[in-house]
Amino acid sequence: MREFIKEVLLSWFSGVILPGDQKVREDAYKRANGLCECTMRTCNHHTRRCDAPLIHWELHRISMDGKYTIDNVIAICETCRKTQSPYEN
Repeated sequence: MREFIKEVLLSWFSGVILPGDQKVREDAYKRANGLCECTMRTCNHHTRRCDAPLIHWELHRISMDGKYTIDNVIAICETCRKTQSPYEN
């Protein structure tokens, strides 16, 4: 149990999702065409969709209560991740 908690915490802090969600991560990247999908009003470096290349990126859940499914995630760049508030669209 302790190892699982450690793995979850490390994956959360590093922006990497757990291995079981790798397919969702790959599908989100393909859907985004390698570009950030952020349209959040809380980001101050873009006015519509960000469209920055997904070099250092992560999945962001649209609904906090939802799971990491392709319908509940967007691929966001590192800049958007640092500038937006969690779970605001």
